[in-house]
Amino acid sequence: MQQSQQVLLNDGFFQNLYLCLCSRVEAAPGQCLGPAIRFHYTFHYTLSGRGRVEMGKRAYALSAGQGLLIIPNTSVVYQAEEKEPWQYLQIGFSGGQAAGILSSLGIESEPQVFLCDCSQELEAFAGQLLALPKGTFDQLLYRQHLLCAILSVLAKNRRQTLEEESQAGKNPYIDKALSYISCHFAEGALVGNMADYLGITRNYLFLLFKKYLGCSPSAYVIQFRLEQACQLLKQTESTLEEIASSCGYPEPAVFSKAFKRKYGVTPSKYRRIVQGGKEIPF
Repeated sequence: MQQSQQVLLNDGFFQNLYLCLCSRVEAAPGQCLGPAIRFHYTFHYTLSGRGRVEMGKRAYALSAGQGLLIIPNTSVVYQAEEKEPWQYLQIGFSGGQAAGILSSLGIESEPQVFLCDCSQELEAFAGQLLALPKGTFDQLLYRQHLLCAILSVLAKNRRQTLEEESQAGKNPYIDKALSYISCHFAEGALVGNMADYLGITRNYLFLLFKKYLGCSPSAYVIQFRLEQACQLLKQTESTLEEIASSCGYPEPAVFSKAFKRKYGVTPSKYRRIVQGGKEIPF
């Protein structure tokens, strides 16, 4: 059975940034909540368990320690995982500077999943918000303080993530993306599916690939597919049609054209060269 605490507010006194919603929800295993329209920015954070947030045709799988930004005027469905309760926080806010603050935090003003290992701090601040009466001006000011404290936690988490990425020279989304490609490279619409799997936009995925790998996701996928094709041409007697299909090319002619553009020879000629023990001309 669902258990939840919620405070709905509209602290319009602060026109540039103000709190609209604070809730702590425990959804029962398998429970579906919604659809519900969020008219403001909503930071959704999973404390424990697993669930899925559906917005239109896209779904975002969330587990403990993952946050999701929900943009204004979005219809949302929450679906808890079947085996365990799903506990999460929601902090809704709006104002003239809300989008700019999100940009400064490094969070795009569109749906995006990100890691945030700050459960205790976020839960403590949300608990204070839920316990605070609505009425007086000093309480209004304190709610604003708590909202800024939550955003401060997100800003600190973002800064630490960037510092760790800089020191390690890698990014957790890239690691997951490369693992996804190695398992799904034969599938169509790979880049779009990969972005959905990671819970980020295609634009953000493109920026990450350019920053860490120096190429676009599409270029990396093409390179990976053709490298797999080279191995199959060397080590198997599979037909070109079979190899093309195995490497994500439904049409053998498209595969041959891409292969020749990359390596300067057709797949058939490449196979004759390597199987004849000759030196490969690239």
